[in-house]
Amino acid sequence: MQESKDNLDNVFKNWPRYKDLNGLDLINIDFQTLYPNKSNLLFEKIETFVADVCKIFPSLIKDKLNMNLFDTLNKCSNWSSDTTQFQIFNLLHAVILPPRLSKTHKPTISEAQKDMMVHLVNINNFKHMEDTITVSALEEKLSVQPKVIVVGEDVNNLKEFSVYLNGSIYKVHTLLAAQS
Repeated sequence: MQESKDNLDNVFKNWPRYKDLNGLDLINIDFQTLYPNKSNLLFEKIETFVADVCKIFPSLIKDKLNMNLFDTLNKCSNWSSDTTQFQIFNLLHAVILPPRLSKTHKPTISEAQKDMMVHLVNINNFKHMEDTITVSALEEKLSVQPKVIVVGEDVNNLKEFSVYLNGSIYKVHTLLAAQS
């Protein structure tokens, strides 16, 4: 864990412009330069991925809460693609169990889901959430990892998407853009 924190800190130290308001654009430009024709692969393959994982989820999800979520996902055809993808990404934690972070703490599926994506009713509530995330990371002697922030009255009506990274919030247009 410490090694990845050092690497991320070094990236922002060596390229401080990544912290600017247009930092996400700069990161995307650099990614496209380093990996030509690869930046859209996630967007191009997401529908196939969703269809494939939905076939295997019933046999792999063991806990009742996430199985109920999967059943709800199958019944709700009127969800937006962002909401569907939000639920799919959360369900991945039910089949790819979170790793032990220290000798004393192994996160639950629910903790792993909340660690990857933060749901807020209003983006203005993030400062309090940021303080909680920072304190928790310090207590566990971990670095604060990038967070996807989803905003909406509930997780079935998502309206805004952002990425919190190294003290900056980058607004994006879709959940998938936040994940990429």
